[in-house]
Amino acid sequence: MKVMSIIAAISIASIVFLGCDKTAKNQGNELVKFSSFRDVPGVTEDEIKAVELLVEQGSSFVYGNLESTEAFY
Repeated sequence: MKVMSIIAAISIASIVFLGCDKTAKNQGNELVKFSSFRDVPGVTEDEIKAVELLVEQGSSFVYGNLESTEAFY
């Protein structure tokens, strides 16, 4: 039983460290910055018109989200 625990611990540790190493090499340090919401890929013409309508009305909005698969640099 003790031998199995040691083997399991070594296996888990090696998976964690090997996985982190590959991820760190693939990540870039450059952040994508947009000067306008129009520059963001995937923004439709309808969305641009909706934002412009809010600006014309003097309205504003703020959107915040934690980094995740939906919101990332």
